[in-house]
Amino acid sequence: MCGAAALFSRRQAVATGQRRRSRQRIASIRVVVKNIDCQRPPAEDGRYTAGGRRRERRGSCGRRSPRRTPMLPTLEDRLAIRQLLYRYADAADRRDAVAFAACFAGGAVDISGPGFAMTDAAQVVATLAAKYVWTMHNVHNSLHEVQGDRAHGYTYCVASHVRAEPDGARVKEDWYIRYDDELIRQDGAWVFVRRQLAPGAITHTVLAE
Repeated sequence: MCGAAALFSRRQAVATGQRRRSRQRIASIRVVVKNIDCQRPPAEDGRYTAGGRRRERRGSCGRRSPRRTPMLPTLEDRLAIRQLLYRYADAADRRDAVAFAACFAGGAVDISGPGFAMTDAAQVVATLAAKYVWTMHNVHNSLHEVQGDRAHGYTYCVASHVRAEPDGARVKEDWYIRYDDELIRQDGAWVFVRRQLAPGAITHTVLAE
């Protein structure tokens, strides 16, 4: 009888040891899985995927997955918008009404600033030609946010205008401008809807003969 009891005790001890080792192995596996899940990059929609199940933004390691910055323009968008800024400046300086109108959606010019508003390309180039003998628009930094087929942003420019005085002197006006731009993508190309300019300063320099 004592021998049977001792055998039962030994078997029970073996089973207890096996259960303890199984629990330890399961705990180790859980630690490994957790570490792998913490290192897994987020899926395209910003969530983690593990074992065929979708996890919310906060991963199992308690760390938020990185969010994608919305509405950043693509490289193609940035280049196309930048080229539009250059074409606008070039058309104004060459007094090219056709090229100037092509910078706006449907050719409908919409430019405004302190004390003026213009809605016709021919009016714009005629005004420049009447007041100045020479102009040069220097486009500097610009930043535009794209939302689908629309964009909004700002462009900084120094526009130099040379005018002839009645006494024959030549005076250069430098306009330090910030444009507030609204754009749309029309037929695959970026064009202005409107431009509102705000000169931060205007300087005058008498040019040497």
